[in-house]
Amino acid sequence: MPRRIAREDLAYDSIADTWGDFINNYDTNRRIEVLVHEFLGAEKLQGKTCLEGGCGLGYFSLEMLKFGPSRIVAVDIAPSLVERLAGRSTSIEARTADVLALSNSVPESFDVVVSSEVIEHTPDPKTAVRSLLARVASGGYLALSVPNRRWIWLLRLAQWSGLRKNYKGYENWVSPAELKNWIEQEGFEVARAEGIHVVPWQFLPKPLLRWLDRKLRRRSYPYALNLAILARRP
Repeated sequence: MPRRIAREDLAYDSIADTWGDFINNYDTNRRIEVLVHEFLGAEKLQGKTCLEGGCGLGYFSLEMLKFGPSRIVAVDIAPSLVERLAGRSTSIEARTADVLALSNSVPESFDVVVSSEVIEHTPDPKTAVRSLLARVASGGYLALSVPNRRWIWLLRLAQWSGLRKNYKGYENWVSPAELKNWIEQEGFEVARAEGIHVVPWQFLPKPLLRWLDRKLRRRSYPYALNLAILARRP
C-alpha cells in the first residue's frame, strides 16, 4: 500500500518556481563533478541505462546525457519539478515517483543509479538507500551524496538566523558510518567513499577550497560537509 505523502515530502514542489535561485551553483557543480565525472565518467555511463532518484530540475541527468547513455529515467516526488525537467529535455524520461518506494513506479533495474542530496529530505533515509540500491542491476553502480550529520549544527544556525526560512521539509542528515553500513548490509561493495567540501564552501575562497578538496578528499569522508559514495553490486 502506498504511503501517505506528507506536506514535508513536497517541500521542493512548493518552491519549484524559485528553486533555481535557491540552490548554490558552486555546491551543485562540485557534486556533479564528483559523482558524474569522477565516480562514473564515460567508462560507466556510455551506452548504459541510468536512473536519477530525486532529480529536482535534472542537473545530474542532463550532465549524464553528455556521456551517451542508452537511457535515462529521472524521478522526483515533486510533480512541478518533473514537469520542468520534461520540458528541458526529451531525451530524459521524467516521472513522478517516491524515492522510498521506487519499485512501484520504476520496476526495472539500471546499470547506474545516481542520487544527490535526496535521502535526507525523506522521513526514512535508510529505506531510501535500500530503495535506490534495489534498482541497481548486477554489476551496476550507485553514486550517492548526502550531508554529513556532523555538520547539522550549521544547518540549525542557518535556520535560526533566517537564512533557510523558505524550506519546510525533512532534514534527516546521515552519519558517515551508518551510510556505509546501510550499503554493505545490502551486499554492495563500497568502491569509493570520499568527502565533498572539507569545510563549508562559504568559509574559504573557492580556489583554496578546491585545492583542499583535491588534497584531502580520499581521507575526508568522515568529517567533510558532504558524504559521497560509489557502491557496486557484485
